[in-house]
Amino acid sequence: MQIGILENVALLDFPLIKKREILIRYKFFLGAFWSICVSFVISLFLFYVFQINAEISARYSASQYKTQLDKALDKNSTLETKSLNVDSITNVASLVENLNFEKVVKINYIRAVGNQIVSK
Repeated sequence: MQIGILENVALLDFPLIKKREILIRYKFFLGAFWSICVSFVISLFLFYVFQINAEISARYSASQYKTQLDKALDKNSTLETKSLNVDSITNVASLVENLNFEKVVKINYIRAVGNQIVSK
């Protein structure tokens, strides 16, 4: 009878082996969970860096367009003041020479037949 009891005791050790397997699986899933979390945080950081880069480049190009617009407005104001100073054709000729305009030699027009619309 005592041999039968010892066999039963040996059978009781089986759940301990399962607990160790469950512990190993738990550690594996815990490691997988943390690796997924870390990769998610890294991907969010990279996304943040690219968004900031896009925002900075958009603001830089907007400031660049603003400086070009300011230059064009300054040039427009100088042309307006020069056009007000024009009193005669002789003054116009001298102003045209100073502004480096080119004389038009020939003008070509596009002819539309009937009710056609020409577009580029």
